[in-house]
Amino acid sequence: MVIEVIFVAMCLLVSQAKGLQCITCTNVGGSCSGDSQQCPAGADSCASVTAATVAGGSTAEVNVKSCAPSAQCINGSLNLGSVRIIQSTLCCNTNNCNTGRPPAPVVGTANGRQCFTCESADCSSRNQCAGDEDRCLSATVSVAGQSSTVKGCATQSMCSGGASQSLGSVSAEVTCCEGNLCNSAWSATHSVLFLLWPLGSVLLFH
Repeated sequence: MVIEVIFVAMCLLVSQAKGLQCITCTNVGGSCSGDSQQCPAGADSCASVTAATVAGGSTAEVNVKSCAPSAQCINGSLNLGSVRIIQSTLCCNTNNCNTGRPPAPVVGTANGRQCFTCESADCSSRNQCAGDEDRCLSATVSVAGQSSTVKGCATQSMCSGGASQSLGSVSAEVTCCEGNLCNSAWSATHSVLFLLWPLGSVLLFH
């Protein structure tokens, strides 16, 4: 179920410029190849995305090729303690240029930063950030009418866009901040757009 949610959300978020054609496909756990698709208006790139969700000692990897707005051609990670989501993306802007596969997502080593994370309703636990995760985030995520609070670490690339976002039955109020343990309250200034799909899938783990 988690894989399906990730794939559908990725496909919805990755949409693009009229006239451009991109290869479209999806595969769990390996490279994919598919047919060329005419892209809709709204962006300017062909994307090849690998997203890895690590939870409970296991990793689920989804590979997608599709049309994409250039603003969503990002690499980064979201670390919620029990769940980490890492995205690696390659983008290009000529017809069917997204034949390659981005490097496999890599979990970095602890970087000394700490952010609060949630275990059920308790958001007082401390989470060790890793790699390039230099922001703390706080979010209230609603999936099909059920709300949950999530906190954790994120890379700067993940912290962009509007604070209030929705995608189908998934909506979120998300903010990012700088500084150790700065996500204890809703005083942060940055917000997250592209985190909508992984945050929605995270809720399905619980």
